[in-house]
Amino acid sequence: MNVDAKRSDRDKAREPVRFPPGSPFYSREQVLELVPVSYGSIWHWMRTGIFPKARVIGPGGRRAKIGWLKAEVDDWIANRPERELKSVG
Repeated sequence: MNVDAKRSDRDKAREPVRFPPGSPFYSREQVLELVPVSYGSIWHWMRTGIFPKARVIGPGGRRAKIGWLKAEVDDWIANRPERELKSVG
């Protein structure tokens, strides 16, 4: 394999993964667009039960493709508490 082919494979591996619109899953990038916090925050929230856990989509151990069920993430977003506002006057 020549150097350009290796570079191309490496660049392809770094491209953000996006599931198609009809998929029941959100990718990491899609989740971070919906919930604009760091991935570290999402990871902490998953570990503490605050945010839905990702699902393993395929084989690969630590490098396996993961995704979040859209229904669980959408439900989590919809059930965020409303911000309390001070009353006027």
